[in-house]
Amino acid sequence: MKKLSFYLVAAGFALNFMSCGSSDTTTQTQDSTQIQTQTPQVQTTTFTSQEIGWTVEVPGDWISEDVAKMNASVDPNGPQILLQLHKASNNVMLATGKNIGPDAIDEWERSLAKNLESHWEGLKKKGLTFEVKNSEASIDHYDFRVYESEMKNSEGKTVMYESIYASYINGYDFMVILIYNNDQDAAALLKMMEGSTFQK
Repeated sequence: MKKLSFYLVAAGFALNFMSCGSSDTTTQTQDSTQIQTQTPQVQTTTFTSQEIGWTVEVPGDWISEDVAKMNASVDPNGPQILLQLHKASNNVMLATGKNIGPDAIDEWERSLAKNLESHWEGLKKKGLTFEVKNSEASIDHYDFRVYESEMKNSEGKTVMYESIYASYINGYDFMVILIYNNDQDAAALLKMMEGSTFQK
């Protein structure tokens, strides 16, 4: 059986949002605030990717998926899933990596452009429209390209927001996709991303 491109798998999250009614962001933000009030202290666990040397602190109320099972359906020649987190409110962190070797910055540039195009085309096929805002961020002394989008359905209603962080780290094409629909979970995802550390 033909394996799927990771970016087709990632684009499938959009269908999840649209089918789960996540466009009602106001209600979900209120619910999340109530949960936070009831549980003011959330324990964290530490996730480390030995391949890239990436470490991130994960709040205990985020659920980690079985990435080995997910990678079984992904093209082994493409990016592999390192970490996938989600919450019941359909907010997601999805991290991938592919070893392209040392001194391969030009190859990374070409790969990044191709992968982003594939990902965004997959979202468009799901009926989403969006504009991408480009920026840069420095995380633990590594430079990241950042791509932010507000995703709207065919009716023009916002169903989710997406932030993509991409960098070439320790010989790896490294990308993290953040999907969110309320301010509280957006803040949690951003804190995880910006608090990441990398082995030099």
